[in-house]
Amino acid sequence: MTKLKKIWFYRNWFLFLALFSVLAMRFGVAQTSAAGAWKGYAIYRDGVLGNLNDHAALMDENNIKQTMPIIHAHGTGKTVQWDTWLDFKGDHVFKRLF
Repeated sequence: MTKLKKIWFYRNWFLFLALFSVLAMRFGVAQTSAAGAWKGYAIYRDGVLGNLNDHAALMDENNIKQTMPIIHAHGTGKTVQWDTWLDFKGDHVFKRLF
């Protein structure tokens, strides 16, 4: 390979890697966002079956102070819905976050 061909080869290879990196960052990892604070975590409180079991829910927001941060079903046969922290907790004791 002549010197000029080597220069063109490495220049094209560099441009390919640069373009690939830009596209990977644009459409790949750079576009994802991690859940913040409590978002995506399971939370538990007592009070199911006379405190024999805990009631679980999912956090859909970053903290309990947001409007409707919790997703859960109120009981057997109920549909899953968004709810407030106070409605989820009620008179029960918050147990844990996973």
